[in-house]
Amino acid sequence: MTRALVVDDEENIRLVLRTLLKKHGYEVATAGSAEEALEVLEREPADFVLADVRMPGMSGIELCEALRARGIETTVIVMSAFGSVELAIDAMKAGAYDYISK
Repeated sequence: MTRALVVDDEENIRLVLRTLLKKHGYEVATAGSAEEALEVLEREPADFVLADVRMPGMSGIELCEALRARGIETTVIVMSAFGSVELAIDAMKAGAYDYISK
């Protein structure tokens, strides 16, 4: 089964995405911050990470950079409600596979 990790500081977003992904057959873990996501991924690898850009502490883009620095290879899709072309470019430069709007 494909394993996903949803990273968002908003609990409602995590719950909605978790429910949606589970309906489509994914095994889903969640994290409320990028720091928590790093801890989860150290214990349990994920096939892909769906991460919010704007979170307190480490951003989703910084999460991409931290994953790359730690040698954790997983597909990261960055999402934001405050999208811009510049933000999408920054995400891709940091190692994100894709960028989507919430």
